[in-house]
Amino acid sequence: MKIKLETKYQLVDLWYFVAFAFGIALYFGLPFEIHLSVWGGLFAVFAIAAFFKKYLWLKICVFFVMGLLIASVRTAFVQTEFLEYPRWNKIIEAKVVSSFSTHSGQMVVLEEPRIYKAKFLPKRIRMKFDEIEPKLSVGDKIKFKGHVYPPQSHQRLRFFYQGIGAQGKIVEVLDHQKGDSGWIDKMRSAIMERLKNVLDEQQAEIAIPLVVGEQGVVSKELYEIYRKAGIAHVLSVSGFHMALLAGFVFFLIRGLFALIPGLVLRISSKKIAAVLAFAVTGFYLLISGVQIPALRSFLMIGIVFLGVITDRK
Repeated sequence: MKIKLETKYQLVDLWYFVAFAFGIALYFGLPFEIHLSVWGGLFAVFAIAAFFKKYLWLKICVFFVMGLLIASVRTAFVQTEFLEYPRWNKIIEAKVVSSFSTHSGQMVVLEEPRIYKAKFLPKRIRMKFDEIEPKLSVGDKIKFKGHVYPPQSHQRLRFFYQGIGAQGKIVEVLDHQKGDSGWIDKMRSAIMERLKNVLDEQQAEIAIPLVVGEQGVVSKELYEIYRKAGIAHVLSVSGFHMALLAGFVFFLIRGLFALIPGLVLRISSKKIAAVLAFAVTGFYLLISGVQIPALRSFLMIGIVFLGVITDRK
């Protein structure tokens, strides 16, 4: 007896997104580049066929080819050039476009670097700085001596889509001009200074990474203690912290609404709590430096709250 997938399985529409992901994965697994027009033509053929014939396999093929097409379009808009050979002990001038602290120093992305008596440098380079001071922030202009070299083979794909054509290490900062940072960076700096003033040194070393994501303030001794205990990940903003905050705000607001029976019977306190908790979590994401683990968790939390708001399980 032939059974259609649509009647056999529930939520079969979710497999469209699985097919989309497989299409992207296949694109990066191909040993050669296929022209964008080929994927566009295939997508048009399957989309037209799926419009006239409502077969499940045709719909899945549409999303599968869509994954290939989207990945190809994304690649077509990237024009990253890699550094060809290393440059050692060079004096470079550049502008900081991204900066975050690590437990051992700073990591910065520099835009439009210029090197003395050199014809080519990529538009963006990523540099490691083993010192905590001077604190390099977004918008700063720096002149430094350092080493620049091409990214390693396992980094090239990620660097290509980030527009980063080289990496290296800052040996010495020769000149540092503070730029006009945005209100988020100013708020993060103010929060960090406040924590330093009201807490003792060791408490501040723990609180600052958890609030504003600055890991550079953590001493090597304290970091080693946490590392040996297997909980060094606690010192950086991650999914655990985002989920903890979102859950706390959500249930706190629902609890406050429950104290007013006349109000809670007239409005949906659950949906209001979801919106406010999502907003608070988004604000925490901004002041914590928008690190990748926190961003990933924020998107997942957003999907959960979207289900709450739309009454979908």
